[in-house]
Amino acid sequence: MTDYSEKIRRRIGIKPKIEYLDGLITVRSLKDPYSLKDFVRCMVNAFHDGFEDIIVDFGSLRDEVVYPSTAVSLAAFIENIKATRDVTFQFEGMPESLSRKRIFDTVSPYNEREIAFPINKVWRFSDFKEAQKITSALIEAISEAEVFDQEGIIKAIEWCVNEIVDNVVRHAETTAGFVMCQIHGKSEKQIVFSVADAGCGIYRSLQSGGLYSPSDGYDAITLALKKGVSRSSEGQGNGLWGLSRILEKNKGTLVISTFGCKLMISGDGEITKDPSTWLTIDKGGTVVDFQFHYDQPISLADALDGHEPESIQYINAWSDNSQAMVYKIAESPLGTGTRPAGKGSRKYLMNMIKQNNARVIVDFEGVGVVASSFADEMIAKTFTEMGPIKFQSTVQLANMNETVTMIVNRAMEQRMVQDRYEKYME
Repeated sequence: MTDYSEKIRRRIGIKPKIEYLDGLITVRSLKDPYSLKDFVRCMVNAFHDGFEDIIVDFGSLRDEVVYPSTAVSLAAFIENIKATRDVTFQFEGMPESLSRKRIFDTVSPYNEREIAFPINKVWRFSDFKEAQKITSALIEAISEAEVFDQEGIIKAIEWCVNEIVDNVVRHAETTAGFVMCQIHGKSEKQIVFSVADAGCGIYRSLQSGGLYSPSDGYDAITLALKKGVSRSSEGQGNGLWGLSRILEKNKGTLVISTFGCKLMISGDGEITKDPSTWLTIDKGGTVVDFQFHYDQPISLADALDGHEPESIQYINAWSDNSQAMVYKIAESPLGTGTRPAGKGSRKYLMNMIKQNNARVIVDFEGVGVVASSFADEMIAKTFTEMGPIKFQSTVQLANMNETVTMIVNRAMEQRMVQDRYEKYME
């Protein structure tokens, strides 16, 4: 059961990175663009040969990199196999770095230990509440990972992710959807999301509503990208349209796969069509993969024809009198005991200021003590970078007990002395 693409690759000397033999699937790479297709092909071969106990061996894995589009697709495919076939899996030789991504052992948002660090792992959601919890955790983690100078980035990302996971819950007709986020920093400056499900797919979803009759998967995707298109009159049908508009303005990339068809819109507007791998035998499932450039501005109002939805995350942060935003340190999953925690909290604080052009109250209520390194990284560095006048007009430290106050004051004094010394030595 060797497919045509594999024959071509073997003919030109490219050996598949995932191979099958007698119930054993050997995985050498998940970074290869053919990884998903090869894995599904191997699984189908195992079914065809009558194997019900399948071993997946990662002992020969040469490259542990895996991108979200492959990760969530594999998760959706595996879940569907477990739900529809009497099959058991053994995963052998899996390195810890791959295990942490939770591709083959997806995690729910109620796992408090895992949700504290949600980036670069596959999340499973089955209803609106779970989807919202995951989205909130991801947006918070993104805000702690990078400082975004371009206004509108956080709000746009939050809106897009909420819309796409909402589509899964509303339209996919399946038990679960899967989402993963990665941040590709350095020169790329990208935030990458993928959302997948092994449900009915866009083609069958639109057909079932009776309002549209797409001729194939490509036609279904093209229809779904139009404003106001939904399978029922109850939906607004603006999720994929809005996502495509935002990415167009941001020069980001959008890839949608469903019913054996894949459509990619690149940052320069070029549209490419390719076959896609089916996540289920009869339905195909859906994968939406999108990449933002966080060094490019995003205006929701411009992209959404004047409509600018509010950020759920930032709405909850505004004080009762709406004169400032409140950053409650005790509620941060990072804690207050390490320098990395202070660094993440400083980035989150700076994003609150930059993304909302707002004053921020840093509320230490419920915090008994902080590490000196945390105080230096979060408060002292922010003070020296902003300068005393801007800091005092923008940041208010509230509800610090005597211990925290002493530690913060000491950290600020030491930071100012160090900065003076470094400038003197220049």
